[in-house]
Amino acid sequence: MRIVSALLLSAVVLSGVLAVPSVVSAQELNKPEAAKKFMEAENPHLKKLNARTDELTKTLGEAELKNLFYIRETFGTVRAVTVVQRDVGAAVKSCGKANPDMKDTMDARFKEWSDSVGPVVKDREAMMDKAITAQTYMKPKEIRDYLKLIQQTAEFADKSIEKNYATAKEDCESLLKSMDRTQEVVTELLADLKIPAYDPKDDKFEGVPEAYKKAE
Repeated sequence: MRIVSALLLSAVVLSGVLAVPSVVSAQELNKPEAAKKFMEAENPHLKKLNARTDELTKTLGEAELKNLFYIRETFGTVRAVTVVQRDVGAAVKSCGKANPDMKDTMDARFKEWSDSVGPVVKDREAMMDKAITAQTYMKPKEIRDYLKLIQQTAEFADKSIEKNYATAKEDCESLLKSMDRTQEVVTELLADLKIPAYDPKDDKFEGVPEAYKKAE
């Protein structure tokens, strides 16, 4: 199980089409330490998110933290996929405008990609909502407020990175091939997300990052 970066997923799907001219390159941002340093220096929401996360690790038990980890992971991955869908749509639009002869083909392929990914996104969102409602260690609103902090932090980071799309014919052909390769991969990534039912006795943390273990 892992949390998926929207920027990293975009880079995979939009390989050869997405250019990120920024004070920090996309390659650098894919390195955990560089990404962390950039986020901490630039993002005004990150301090609130870190403070809330620290508070939760001190007040919740290990079973609760494990369940919250799975909810947060699902939220992060679903969000990453929706950001990618938005970015792919923007790239397809740019390609169609620059290459009118490719517009119909690209629009049709993007619709097929979206029609495959979209229902799985909705299904995972429903699964997450059910898990938030079913757990008993926090008020559902408290979890949703925590996820909102994550959303605000991520949205600020997204807006801090200028995304330009290459529109040469060969680049747009590369995007078409990328949609062929990634449609199944992204759909399976979402389908593999699971949130085990909350069990107060479940305090085993196999595969769960240290940050989600009980703070001493």
